[in-house]
Amino acid sequence: MNSKQEVYEYLNSKGWVKLDDYEEQVVLLGSGESNTNFLITANELSGEVQYLFRVNHLSRLGLMDHVEYEFAVLQAVRRSGVTPRPFYCDSEPGSLGMGVMLMEYLEGRPLVCNDDWKVAAEILAKVHCVPAGVRLIEQKNPVSDSVRQCRKIIEKIGTREDGDEVLAQLGVSIEKLEYIAGEVEEFCDDDFPVIVNGSVCPSDFLIDDEDVDEDEDKTGVLVDWECGVVSSRYVDMGSFFVQASLAGEFGYCRDDDEKKRFSEAYMNAAGLDVPVEEFVRRANLFEQAAVIRSRILKSDV
Repeated sequence: MNSKQEVYEYLNSKGWVKLDDYEEQVVLLGSGESNTNFLITANELSGEVQYLFRVNHLSRLGLMDHVEYEFAVLQAVRRSGVTPRPFYCDSEPGSLGMGVMLMEYLEGRPLVCNDDWKVAAEILAKVHCVPAGVRLIEQKNPVSDSVRQCRKIIEKIGTREDGDEVLAQLGVSIEKLEYIAGEVEEFCDDDFPVIVNGSVCPSDFLIDDEDVDEDEDKTGVLVDWECGVVSSRYVDMGSFFVQASLAGEFGYCRDDDEKKRFSEAYMNAAGLDVPVEEFVRRANLFEQAAVIRSRILKSDV
């Protein structure tokens, strides 16, 4: 983990912001396998301004220049009005890791799935309406990519002493994933690709309803874009179905009725004309694929 003083000295040396006290103006927000995030508070001519400073440690997309790529993703989706604005990035920050980025710091409360699902649907629609960026990675059929990845893992597990037992406990088959990839192939060619978050989950949304009256709509933002690519919109829909359904008593998208309501809110916001039953069917395919892939990846220990 990087120290607050390291971040303070780096930012001052780059001139991105002017800081006077690292104890007060640099706050560690959290650290994970991929990134460490700091809240930066700077005193500028316009007053006190807050930024998010991200230090990258590894790329979930397998990229050597991940920070530059994530910066490009944020530049592409900023036109949606529901994502952080990127300001600066540096792919060679010395001792600070694989790369660093300074972006807009956005505030809001956590998403409550069974209460804020309509806001989440509208946010995804706004993002998916942004023209796809030419510099971004394109995944035409991500389920086919999952098949190749999972086959390698299954082959690896098969060489272990407990391989047969582990594979039996998985309760899933690579054949099912291959079937889903074939189903996805049939409609991916007809559905134009969009910029997707790639790993969307409820914790990536921030909701702003502090000054909203009862008759006004809530608003929100989508903040984590380290896995953004150009692909099918149903990647994000399926991922949200999975994660929202697992949110305990606050869960949503747990049955077809809830999935239909979420999908209808999305389609209305996106101006999409697809029968809701077909829309849910497609999203369900990506949901099933995500569950199978997750189980296989977790078995590779």
